[in-house]
Amino acid sequence: EFPTPWKENCGTSNHSTLLEWMNDLNQFASSQVKSWKEYGVELSKSHQPSRDGVWATDGGYFNDTPGGKRFGALLQYGMGTLPHHVKNTSVVYNSWMSDGMPRSELFCDKQPDGKNPVGRFMKNEKLQIILSGHQPIGDMPWPILVSSRDETNGSARWVIPCDTSFSGDTGWTTTDGCESTMRKNVGRGSVKSGRGEVSICETLVKFCHSKNEVSAIDMHGCLSDGSNYVMKNITSNDYENFRIGRALATEQKRFYDTSSGISREGIFWIKAKFGHQRLVSHGKGYNVWNALIR
Repeated sequence: EFPTPWKENCGTSNHSTLLEWMNDLNQFASSQVKSWKEYGVELSKSHQPSRDGVWATDGGYFNDTPGGKRFGALLQYGMGTLPHHVKNTSVVYNSWMSDGMPRSELFCDKQPDGKNPVGRFMKNEKLQIILSGHQPIGDMPWPILVSSRDETNGSARWVIPCDTSFSGDTGWTTTDGCESTMRKNVGRGSVKSGRGEVSICETLVKFCHSKNEVSAIDMHGCLSDGSNYVMKNITSNDYENFRIGRALATEQKRFYDTSSGISREGIFWIKAKFGHQRLVSHGKGYNVWNALIR
């Protein structure tokens, strides 16, 4: 079912395909933006400030203020929760992560493709990759392998959150039981952005029009310690062997925050290949720690 919370008495739609729902969502957003522009012009011509109250005081999809009636639903769609503190079914303020790590109920190596809800959805909709923003996931995109080539008998399926807006706060660690390379975040520096002065990333999706499919996913950029990285086509067998997009292991590993020296425990996720090393990350809440291991 596809959620359409902006429609009164219609929490879910009768759309049969993702494309139908996307068109409906885009039409809703466009109409709300148009109404917002028209409302601003009307206020400008009347030379009067708005006296209809503040939408944020009450919020909601069906706000009774004059402005709220015309474009308040789009404001609500951008929020994480509804006024009565119930989770909002919005693609704007949701996340593939739970407490800093990929959501275990959606992504699990032990789940066959047919029992993985995300894999099943992507298969039905003929999707190979989903790229998203929110929420912050460290200093490089966080590849999540939903279904491997072996499971699909063809192209692998990926979800890749790409929000690196707080790269400047990414921690670096060493881990027990793995040969780790000591690194350190150079920090935010003098910039106001949480990204810091050195971190940057780009995810490139290459599409083959003749086959009507994604042919490659490339990533390149600079990590928070100043290291440059390039990964050409993470869908290739070379990266498959390095288990990119999967948990390093199911058991927790002890690691040490190089800034504070505090010892912690957690599961690491394999993000990238660096020569003969792998970049792994652990997230907890809004904090992310990296390690380079062999």
